[in-house]
Formats: sequence, structure tokens, C-alpha cells
Amino acid sequence: MMSIRSMRRREFIILSAVGALPFGSHPVSAQRTEQRLPQVGMLDFFPSAISADVVEPFREGLRNFGYVEGRNIYFEYHSAEERTDLAATLAADMVRRRLDIIVALATPAAHAVKSATTTIPVLISVADPLATGLVASLARPGGNLTGVSGTGPDLAAKRLQFLRDLRPGLARIAFLGAAYDPNARTFLNQTQAAADSIRVRLQSLLVTGPEEFESAFAAMVTE
Repeated sequence: MMSIRSMRRREFIILSAVGALPFGSHPVSAQRTEQRLPQVGMLDFFPSAISADVVEPFREGLRNFGYVEGRNIYFEYHSAEERTDLAATLAADMVRRRLDIIVALATPAAHAVKSATTTIPVLISVADPLATGLVASLARPGGNLTGVSGTGPDLAAKRLQFLRDLRPGLARIAFLGAAYDPNARTFLNQTQAAADSIRVRLQSLLVTGPEEFESAFAAMVTE
């Protein structure tokens, strides 16, 4: 189930992780410690400070289900620091060590893990898994991936309407996105279609890093 409407993203990811734990690993008192603890790994494409509102609640959610790190479950977190090459390296290492479950935050991390394994269960939290080729269908993702999508692109028309409500007569809008983000093109196409439908001119600016922000904003002012 890729699109969950009745449950918040964090709750679904936590419940999915618990449900995917190896059979027989239900939390018990600290006994039979000679057994291998269930191994859960999280690969985050962004720096940890950006994803704190996901990572910490995830760990808290595991504790709420009775899974205590170091006692009856093993959890590790890795950040790729917005580097696709590092994401691929980290994903390969997690797969090599045969973790039981891998949680991938953001599309580049999800692609890295998908390329590294076809057998380990992978839980993804991304914007648009269908458009970026992670799954073949939202209803039936198939393979070893499941999770939640942000379903952001289909809200493009509503966003533009909000802008027009705030500023009646609005005729020109700028779209600023990251060139390396696989979702940027999807969001841009959706926003362009929405802009065309209400006869608003859209200026698209895709940058490769923060160092290009100044020139991008200058181009907006010029436009």
C-alpha cells in the first residue's frame, strides 16, 4: 500500500517496520541474548538535522511497540549527506551485512537501496515513487519495496490557487527546484500544467546547489 490517507507517514513506516521484522522476534524480556537481534537500518539522503522529525519519532515508535535498541532490536542510522555516491556505498554495505529491514528516506536513498537488493524488505518515504521509477504501481508496488508517498505533485493546482488568493491578478510565478532531485521534473511538469490552465506564466529555475541561489533569485527579479 503506497498511498495511505488515513494514517500519518511516520506511523505507517513504524508499523510496516514492526510487521516486517523476522518471525519470532516479537519483543520479550531480555532472554536468549545469544540469538541475533533483528537488524533495522535507516538510510537518509539528507543530513540528520533535516530529518530529525522522522528519525526520532521512528525510534520512539519502535520503543512504544516494545522494541528497545540493544536489548531486542538493533537499529542503525546513516546519512548520505545529499551525495548519491555515498548513498550507493552505504546501501551496498547495509545489504552486504544482511540487515533484516532497510528504511529509505527520500528518492535518491530509495533508488540506492533498490539497486543494492531485491530481497531485503525496503520501506520508502518519498515524494513520487511511480514517476521516478521506484515502483510499477502505487496499489501494487511489487518487488521488495513498500512505503508512503508525499503525493505532492497533484497539489500543484491548489498551490497556485492559494497564491492567486493571496495576490489577486497574479500573472507570473517562479518555480525553484533542485536539478539533482529526480522528483523536480515531475513537480515542474505538474506545476506547468496547472499554470497553463489558469493562464499564469511559469518561470522554471533548476539549480545544482545553494551557490546558485543568488543568481536564481536575480533571474526572478529580472523576470
